[in-house]
Amino acid sequence: MWHRWAPPLPQAERMTQQPVLLAVGRPDPYEDHATLHEAFALLTDRFPDWRAAIVDDANGILVAGGDDRGARARAFSVVLARPMKDQSLRARLGAAGRTSVARFDSECVIDQWEALLLNVATKG
Repeated sequence: MWHRWAPPLPQAERMTQQPVLLAVGRPDPYEDHATLHEAFALLTDRFPDWRAAIVDDANGILVAGGDDRGARARAFSVVLARPMKDQSLRARLGAAGRTSVARFDSECVIDQWEALLLNVATKG
């Protein structure tokens, strides 16, 4: 099974994917994805085989946080305006986003769960 926007990765590629940090949520101060991204950046030297699923200006756009909600909203509006006014940026980020989430396709995840459960069952 595959989604029309993200075909599944070939089986060999599924098994060799780097570990990925993925954070999903709504733009909300309680989510605080900007701080998560900064924290992840501090760990890249210690965990070089890990990577972030959203990379600024590669497959998404990150927005700096702050304590002032109005300032965050203004910063977010500036960042949102970039792809809104630039069709080629929207196309590039959209294509990169679809590629980066392909490994989370249900077929991919189900295969990995099945392998994990079979491994546990044979060792238990």
